[in-house]
Amino acid sequence: MAAPCVLQRGFAELAEVIPDLVGECTGNEQHAVNGDGVQVTTGGLLVWRKSDNWTAFTDGFNTWINGPGGVVERPNEQRFEWESDWGLFQQPLVVGQTWVQAEMEMTLRQVEIDVVGRQPTVTLIYTVTNLSNERKTFTIDHENGVQVVDNLNRRYPLECCVTLPQQPVTLEPGESTNRFANYQGDASMGQVFSLTVTFVRVGNVTYAQWLVPIDRSIIPGL
Repeated sequence: MAAPCVLQRGFAELAEVIPDLVGECTGNEQHAVNGDGVQVTTGGLLVWRKSDNWTAFTDGFNTWINGPGGVVERPNEQRFEWESDWGLFQQPLVVGQTWVQAEMEMTLRQVEIDVVGRQPTVTLIYTVTNLSNERKTFTIDHENGVQVVDNLNRRYPLECCVTLPQQPVTLEPGESTNRFANYQGDASMGQVFSLTVTFVRVGNVTYAQWLVPIDRSIIPGL
């Protein structure tokens, strides 16, 4: 006879707070390919997200998540600012606008389309600011954590030897840092009329996105 299922660790803690919603487990905890933990209950589904280490319960319509201030509720189609995929549910900004999230802000100040050496290049110039009262230390991954994609769905890779692929950053409270990164690709082509720039993660900022229309009147040589 199989042993009865049990709720453990974060799942047990969350079930103690909202027992009438969670109900009883109907099977043991399982792990998805991405590393997330899930466990079915009579009330719905318990989930532990590896990406941000939050534990939540959903009944299929609403989610109760054990966040930094305790258990809070939201509809499934929304996210709290401190959740790792919050940015995916926000509208893209335009160049010059500031993305504010979880006590940090980021501004894409300028996007330059030019030629560096012999390579057509897109240069991102941006600022990151620590709004918290604590020191923040993180790494900016320009190679894998920043995506530059045009309207033809072409992704522009980081240009070799100009920008460091990974840049460690330490910001004191209130401190800002100005950075740039070069990406290889010809955004001056006639069929290209916009770029989408996404910073997947920069400290607490996740999936910050800007939509960049192409203005050919200011591209050198055109």
